[in-house]
Amino acid sequence: MGYPPQPGPGPGVMYAGFGKRFGAYLIDILILIIPVFIILTITVFGAIAQVVNSNGTISTTTPSSVYVGSLVIAAMLFAYFGLLVGTMGSTLGQKILGIQVVSQGTMQKLPLPQAILRSTVFWVGSLVGIAVSGLGTVFSLLFLLSCLWCLWDPNKQTLHDKLGKALVITQSQVMYVPVPAAYAPQGPAGFPPQAPPGSYPPPPGPPPVG
Repeated sequence: MGYPPQPGPGPGVMYAGFGKRFGAYLIDILILIIPVFIILTITVFGAIAQVVNSNGTISTTTPSSVYVGSLVIAAMLFAYFGLLVGTMGSTLGQKILGIQVVSQGTMQKLPLPQAILRSTVFWVGSLVGIAVSGLGTVFSLLFLLSCLWCLWDPNKQTLHDKLGKALVITQSQVMYVPVPAAYAPQGPAGFPPQAPPGSYPPPPGPPPVG
C-alpha cells in the first residue's frame, strides 16, 4: 500500500520548513563570514586612517572607506543570494541541504529577474544603513519579520519569497507510490482478481452462449 502524498506543491515535493531553511542560512553565513570579515577589517583600518587628521584632530565626517566597504558587501550579497539563486537555483547552503528555489507559477528554476528581486532583502540593508542614520536597524527588523513569516504561511513562504513569486522546496522523504496492477490482491485459483479495497467491482460479462 502506498503512502499518502506529503504537503507540498506536487507529488514527491514538499515545502522546505523553517528549520531546514535556517540550517541552510547558517551554512551560507559560514561561507560568507571570511570574505565579509576581510572586507570589514580593511574598512575599519581605512576609516581609522581617514578619521585621524594629520594634525591629530578627529574628523566628524563619515570616512569614504565605510561607503566603499558597504558597497562591496552589498555587491557580494547581491551576487550570492541573487545571481547564484537565479543561475543555480539555490545557494550553496541550500544545495547542501537539498533545498531549491523555484518559480511559484511554473515550478521551474526561478528566473534571474525574480531571483534578483527576491534577494533585495539581503543586500539593500547594507546600502540603507549608511544612507540614512538609524534606518539600518529598521531594515534589520523587517528582514527578521520576513524570515519568520514562513512559520505561519501555508506555503512556507517568507515575505521575500512572495516578493520574488518563489517557492522553496525540498524532495519529500516519503513519496506516494501507487500499487502496480500486477501486485493487486488475487482471488482463489480459478477466480478473477479481487478488486482493491474502496474500488468498484468489474462489470459482469456477457451471458454464456448455450
